[in-house]
Amino acid sequence: LLPLDRYTGITIDALNLPKINTLKVVCMLCLNVVLDVVVLSLGFGLESVAIVSVATYSLGVVYGLIAIRKEVKLQLVRGLKMSIGLVFSKTKHIVAKRE
Repeated sequence: LLPLDRYTGITIDALNLPKINTLKVVCMLCLNVVLDVVVLSLGFGLESVAIVSVATYSLGVVYGLIAIRKEVKLQLVRGLKMSIGLVFSKTKHIVAKRE
């Protein structure tokens, strides 16, 4: 999730929307602090803090993708299918070269 969050932030900045990226980061910060305080005050351990971090980065990815979709028409499923197809076609080509 970390790379996805980072790249959504970079994409938002590249679209010249730094205020939206700042709002995304502030929302992530607030969620992380609030959930960390709640989890630790309830007596849960560090594993719970790690789970909170997963929730925080998930929020960043979802918020980022929503912000990007408002500016650019994204076709995530189509892009994923094309990426997988390219990987497999290159893999077949490499394997055929070795033989």
